Amino acid sequence: MISQQQHFGQAKYLEISEDTNLHLGRFRVWNVAATVSGLSLTLPAITDLPMGGPVFYIINSGSRRILIKDSEGDPVGRIEINEAAIIMRSS
Repeated sequence: MISQQQHFGQAKYLEISEDTNLHLGRFRVWNVAATVSGLSLTLPAITDLPMGGPVFYIINSGSRRILIKDSEGDPVGRIEINEAAIIMRSS
């Protein structure tokens, strides 16, 4: 029987002090706290993501908002304090 932790893709708590790239296949749930304002998380290239999802759950557990960017560096959204985002691929 598969463990619940493995089924949900494991989780990672990450305190960031610089812009950070998310990597497919490492963790599905990212609990992130930014230590300074203006930081961003960059998603992998859309062609590297599987169809459907969720591919990532991103939780902002810090005291600063976090910008989400695509692999080209363009903003696609932001996660406010104590909010979460679900990242999926639909096309």
